[in-house]
Amino acid sequence: MDKQFISQSILVVDDSPTTSQFLKQQLASDDVRVHFADTPEAAHNQLKASTAASEQLGLLVLGAEINAADGNRIIASLRQLRPQCAWISLLDCAIAATDLQSLLHTRLQDQPLAIIASDNDSVLLAHVRNRLQLARNQSTIQTLQEQLQSIQNRFEHLLDTSSEAIAFVVSGCHLYANPSFLELVGMDSVEQLGRHSLLELLVAADKKTSIKDCLRELEHHDKDTLEVAAELQVSTSAAPVPVNARLQRASYGGENCIQVTLTEKPAVSVVSGDQALPGYLPKQAFYEMSAQVLQDTATEDHAHAVLCVRLDKFTDIQEQVGLVTSELMAHERAAVLRSCVDEEHDLLTHYSENLFLVKVTRAQRPAIEQLCKHIVTAFSEQPAEVGEHSLPVTCSIGYTMAGRQNHDINTLILEAARAARQAEQAGGNSSQRYRPNLRSVDEDSSRSQWQERLRHALDNNELLLSVTRISDIGDDSRQLASVDLCLRDNESDTHIYSDAWRNAIQGSGLRAELDRQMIRLIMQKPDLLQQTLFLPICASEHDGKVFADWLQASLKHVTYQGTGLVFMLDSTDLATNMQPAVMLKRALANLPVHWGLDLYGATSNAEQLLQHLQTEYARLCASVLPKDNSSAATDQLTRLATAGNQHQAKIIACSVDSAAVVPTLWQAGIKLIQGEFIQQRPEILEA
Repeated sequence: MDKQFISQSILVVDDSPTTSQFLKQQLASDDVRVHFADTPEAAHNQLKASTAASEQLGLLVLGAEINAADGNRIIASLRQLRPQCAWISLLDCAIAATDLQSLLHTRLQDQPLAIIASDNDSVLLAHVRNRLQLARNQSTIQTLQEQLQSIQNRFEHLLDTSSEAIAFVVSGCHLYANPSFLELVGMDSVEQLGRHSLLELLVAADKKTSIKDCLRELEHHDKDTLEVAAELQVSTSAAPVPVNARLQRASYGGENCIQVTLTEKPAVSVVSGDQALPGYLPKQAFYEMSAQVLQDTATEDHAHAVLCVRLDKFTDIQEQVGLVTSELMAHERAAVLRSCVDEEHDLLTHYSENLFLVKVTRAQRPAIEQLCKHIVTAFSEQPAEVGEHSLPVTCSIGYTMAGRQNHDINTLILEAARAARQAEQAGGNSSQRYRPNLRSVDEDSSRSQWQERLRHALDNNELLLSVTRISDIGDDSRQLASVDLCLRDNESDTHIYSDAWRNAIQGSGLRAELDRQMIRLIMQKPDLLQQTLFLPICASEHDGKVFADWLQASLKHVTYQGTGLVFMLDSTDLATNMQPAVMLKRALANLPVHWGLDLYGATSNAEQLLQHLQTEYARLCASVLPKDNSSAATDQLTRLATAGNQHQAKIIACSVDSAAVVPTLWQAGIKLIQGEFIQQRPEILEA
């Protein structure tokens, strides 16, 4: 429940309603609800009512007549209800009788305690107002802190996903570099980059300007920004990369520093202005037309890609035959490239003297890969002939596919250029498809790298289904299966499961598209559709109506013979706000889907979630499964199973890795089991 919907309340427990009536009268304008109870049982009922109404218990006032035994019972009620309800937050306890002080110190050691020794109404009122104002101030501070953290998270997300190469340095030493910067300088991590000073990597193009002097000027003088034409030395074997370097004063992690933004620029071409070659578009026209095509065809099934074609070792060719002849050779190569493409559907531009861009449209993706191989072959088999000169001028091609997640022309050009540079550095005369720069696929990978990898996987159909059977030990004939997504790690020939990236994609908007892709893949597997399938769904990421319309349209094209799809809602996503799940259930009410609660028992309000959502299944969190048969180990399991039975929810025990636990599960009435001890390992379904 959002904090904005929570109102504060005061519970007065006394033998007379006088105190509560006084507070209610005096606090009428303070948007505070005052509740009265004259017995511990009444206090318990009032606490339950406040919980149901989503009120925040801001103050508990115990009257002078409340003895230690009754006070003990009241505090016990509060302790019992508080774990089930996140909005019970006892900020203070005001009492008129001092004999409860030792009791309350024992019961509420983690809470601030104030003692009112006087029955004077004005003292009580002043104390109550002070404590309520303190609570409001704390709430305001918390809200501001959350807003600040949200801004910081958005800043980090934008920085990590930016196509601009950005780094922060102090005296040339790197504090941070985003993935685009690491890609440009050819480093694997910030740690590896930290062993190199910016002054080692960057040299002014005019050979006169000192980058060190530029940094010093910004650090010690009044200028805020400097623009420098420079060369980036990627490696000792490769030619320097021409870049524009923007240096500006900034702050990173609370430390004053210099922000460095590098932008690649094409080598200066001897072609005058933006004069287009025959069959080639001017660069601006290429950008605009390509962007329009990608926007108009975003929902079509055709394959779209951007190719970056680089002439190999062009600097050596210039030194060998001179600038004019090398330019003519580039024009001759442009004619060869033009003969390879479909001039009716493809767009071409001569980006710089040794670099061409092609926007390609084909019916299927394999046709684009074949086109790249055809161009490489044509260049290698046909030497460039200009006058008396005949030289083998080969090319390196980088290409990247457009898709639902990536159809921005500028991003596609950048990705294709990176892949072309990698192909050239690998020896040239070859083509290479762009792949995200995720050098490590473990839990330490950054958010931006995971998001880039998953967007690429969505656009290139690289996601696979992971299916794990769920056994019903009471009915062997039932066919139940848990479904999730995974990726193949080509380097280790293993699979990466969704647990590795789930936290990294929170708030990125990716989860909804991943959920839809999982359903698309399921619809392509007729055999899978004969079973009851359990799918993890993130309710907070979906627009209920949009998702319902999409799902209804998808189900029209398949014959589903199982008992229905079961959408599993993650308990941890619902711990503080159940509204998205309620709205999604309501939107999908007329569709043949069922509902389950995942990670049941992982939150303090597990039973409350089950009660309000009324799901048909609940899959236990692995942490609540007993490791032995002791009563202490099985108490929580029994309580959760009992709550499941009360709300007609079938309990699923996941991650069961030992048959020794099965009798305990059986005694608790749990018959649906998912685990490795009966060979229930995930099965990967290839596309």
